Amino acid sequence: MHGGIFEGKYSYAQLKGTGTSLSPIATSLGIKEYDDLKFIDQGQLIQFIDLSSFSTNVIPTLQELKYLGYTRIMDSEEDDKEEHCVAVGNRLPKPGSNSTVYLISLENKYNGDTLDTAEKIFPVLQKWTFHTNDDQLYSIQLNLEKIKAIPKYNELHIADDVINDTAIYETKEDFEKFLEEKNVSAEVMKKCFPYASSPAAVSMM
Repeated sequence: MHGGIFEGKYSYAQLKGTGTSLSPIATSLGIKEYDDLKFIDQGQLIQFIDLSSFSTNVIPTLQELKYLGYTRIMDSEEDDKEEHCVAVGNRLPKPGSNSTVYLISLENKYNGDTLDTAEKIFPVLQKWTFHTNDDQLYSIQLNLEKIKAIPKYNELHIADDVINDTAIYETKEDFEKFLEEKNVSAEVMKKCFPYASSPAAVSMM
């Protein structure tokens, strides 16, 4: 469990239940008809994600969903019909960090415009991880005026190789490492990272 997200897997037998009745697990995943099980490989585990305890409403409404995905059927050179699908996320990833995308099934999950149930358990169709670069560049020179405006700046005794550093750092981590190696004070760090209140909090965005 992390951040209210739980991943797991169900077997075909757990979905099937007994006789011709679906198990509660299957219905919680949005499988409403027993005949739908014929499309599921009996030898493959069904991966799911549980968002029931997630504090943020990350699932779009049905109205919002109309703008976040579409499917087109296109003719190929062999006169076959090809389906091309596009799904668009409704949130931006955090810059300078890794993010995981979950492509989930929302079939049979809506009652009107909102989710049909508070039990937000969804089949995972695919998932992948990607890294987002931090568009911001970090530099002592970019912050030099703010640093020199610190009261009693001369009493901070900042080393010349820090003040004269002209390097441009592409990631926050590299810039933090440079400042820590040079034993830069918390007061100077606050000028480089406005949201940080102490050296231990420099990594906050």
